[in-house]
Amino acid sequence: MVTLLENDSVRVFSATFKVGYSSPLHAHALPHATYVASGGTLQLRPSGGGVDTLYLKTGTAYWGKVESHIADNIGTTESVVVSVDLKPLVPRKPPEE
Repeated sequence: MVTLLENDSVRVFSATFKVGYSSPLHAHALPHATYVASGGTLQLRPSGGGVDTLYLKTGTAYWGKVESHIADNIGTTESVVVSVDLKPLVPRKPPEE
C-alpha cells in the first residue's frame, strides 16, 4: 500500500495485489470509494467469516464498507486499486475578513 495523499478530509492510497498475494488481516475503519486501475479477481475473507469474490473490471469504481478482512489475489493477473477513505468532517470557522 502506498499513501498518495492525506489531509484532514481524505486519505488516498493505492494497493497492488500480485498474483497469489494474500494481505494480512487489516481494517478499513472509514467508508471509502475504490477505483480499479487494473482489474483482476480478489477474494475477501472478512474477520467474521465467509468469503466474497470480487471480479474487478479496469476502470470501474465501487463503494467499500467499514470492515476487517484478508484480501487474496486468486486471479491470473496483478490487480491495482486506488482507494479514497472519507474522514469525518470537522466544522471549521470561516476566515475573518
